[in-house]
Amino acid sequence: MRLSWALAGWLVAAVVATLAGVAVLGLLGGVLTGSSTRPMSGDEVTAELAATTPRAAPSSATPSSGSGTTSAPGVTKVLTTKGGTIVAACSGGRATLRSWSPAQGWVTDDVDNERDEPAQVEFESGESEVKVEVRCGPDGVPFTIPR
Repeated sequence: MRLSWALAGWLVAAVVATLAGVAVLGLLGGVLTGSSTRPMSGDEVTAELAATTPRAAPSSATPSSGSGTTSAPGVTKVLTTKGGTIVAACSGGRATLRSWSPAQGWVTDDVDNERDEPAQVEFESGESEVKVEVRCGPDGVPFTIPR
């Protein structure tokens, strides 16, 4: 009986030591192994996104009846808000959401990308909400309107 209690004690100690070792390596793994990667800060992400230049998107516009002209080629742009990041495009004077990603701690609550409505996305975090409407400027570049 004494042997089984001793064996159980050693097993418990081994499990606790293993779990403690895994926890320490998880917390300090990068420091101990010399890993050179680290997560970017919010400011670094914003600076990287701001550094991206708008790129031309293919235009799906057709000549308007009677005018013989076509709409200007579309422009895609990354738009940042405190609730998240939106990739929007303008084509034929209409804004569309290509993608959206909530910021850390935020979730996407509602997206409206219908043809008959302005493009909209809503991000939430606890009691905070960021509602954004995306429109096209006269230059064909998407911009946000906080709601």
